[in-house]
Amino acid sequence: MNQAACSLIDMDKIGHRLYNSLKLKKNVNAQNFDKMDEVIMHYAKSFLNSGTIDISMAIQLYNKYLLQDEGYLKKLQDIKYVLVDDMDEMCAAELNLVEIISQNAHKCYFFSNKEAGFCNSYGSDIDFIRKSKFFNGELINLEGHFLCRSEFCHILEGPNKFKYSENIYEDTGSSLRSEMIEKIGDKLKELIDTGTPPENIAIICPINDFVLNYELQSRFKDAPFGINNLGKKSKLMDNVYVHCVMMIICMCIEDIEYDFTMDDYRKLFSTLLVTDAKTSWILSKEVVNFRKLGDLTDRQKNIMGDERASKYNYIANWIRNCSKNIRSDSIDMSELIRLIFLNIMIELPGSRENIGICENLSELADRFINTLDKFKTIDNSSQKFVDFIINEAENFCSFRDIENMYFEKKDIILSSAFNFLTSNVKSSVQIWTDVTSNLWSPRNIKKFSNDSVLKKSWNENIVYTEEIETRNRKKNLYSVAKALLRKCSGRIYLYGSEYSEMGYEQNGGYMDI
Repeated sequence: MNQAACSLIDMDKIGHRLYNSLKLKKNVNAQNFDKMDEVIMHYAKSFLNSGTIDISMAIQLYNKYLLQDEGYLKKLQDIKYVLVDDMDEMCAAELNLVEIISQNAHKCYFFSNKEAGFCNSYGSDIDFIRKSKFFNGELINLEGHFLCRSEFCHILEGPNKFKYSENIYEDTGSSLRSEMIEKIGDKLKELIDTGTPPENIAIICPINDFVLNYELQSRFKDAPFGINNLGKKSKLMDNVYVHCVMMIICMCIEDIEYDFTMDDYRKLFSTLLVTDAKTSWILSKEVVNFRKLGDLTDRQKNIMGDERASKYNYIANWIRNCSKNIRSDSIDMSELIRLIFLNIMIELPGSRENIGICENLSELADRFINTLDKFKTIDNSSQKFVDFIINEAENFCSFRDIENMYFEKKDIILSSAFNFLTSNVKSSVQIWTDVTSNLWSPRNIKKFSNDSVLKKSWNENIVYTEEIETRNRKKNLYSVAKALLRKCSGRIYLYGSEYSEMGYEQNGGYMDI
């Protein structure tokens, strides 16, 4: 839906375009694609009826109504100068807006990055932009480069590509992926030992590689540098404050069902009572009864000490009183989160650093539950919120926060190609992993999707053949490779293996170019 909206394609035409692109139409049920359009329209109507929109609907409504409104168009006439970054990576919706604004603007400036553009791999429509008659002004080519070696600018245009360059080292002789990871670790040690600063090294993977991250973290855990994963996002429940808040919520609201483990309760007591693991474990086994905190025995009080026993009794009584108020519908979820933090957790060590996280959790609860309540068919929105936080929600650490950690700590970077290219991080040494893998350029064709046929430049009456798929994947591979080369000022090391992590033979990736 997002791709169709950016391409200004009607939502009820998505299934039709996908079906028309199929080569073997007899082997599929055409009704499935008709139903797809019906489901999409039902989805959109359900959102609109509840006063809710997603990003694809926002784009469509903006183009269908705001850009047709005379009052809004008059406001756009106040814009006198337009600057467009990476013009050849705009989508059709962006181009439409720029064309409207430029009609009354004094000057428009368009900046192109054809040599190192890569967003066509992630949904932009370069072919449509290049065919547009809009860009007929003066074109100034800037030949300078600031982040890479001169030879890297045009190395992919030569017949031998990566081969025979003194600054590109290739090792694809590993049979197993574990062997490749071992070689990468050896190369990192060699680079550091020979004086390469850790912050100048970037390990680039086709996707977020948590196995490689774990292996390198383990190998260099005692090293004076770290491995900073730009794609790493921990679960929100990994934060002990959030963990405690969610457990207390489940104790306060009897209608919410969730089974916590003994280790969850151990972590709860350890955090709230600031006690050792042994005492926390004893409490977990002896005082918890069907998610309720029981009264302490004299033996348990002696083990805990008077101060912690008093704190425990305060927490248990607070939860009981709060549970009574919840049953009378006098406290909502977002308010409950604030009360838990202020009444139980505010005096804990590290509470100051976690105020922002708890505030975000409270605001998220308010937005999440209010949105679900607008859909009259969804019951127990509080349960849905708890399930989401416990099982799915990622932490509130933004990509820019992770990037800033790199600049502060100056560690080795581990990143997917996309995260690295959209960051402000640069490197003098790059290590590309799994260069024999097709993950560097995954297939566009899937069972009920194909981004390529949902672009404005695609002729919906043409069949999307395997030849077109191969050509598109190779183009995407080139664009990502060019962009990575443009961000390396020193050497590049290519590593691959004959077999993937799952044991499948692989001979694609950058070996195809």
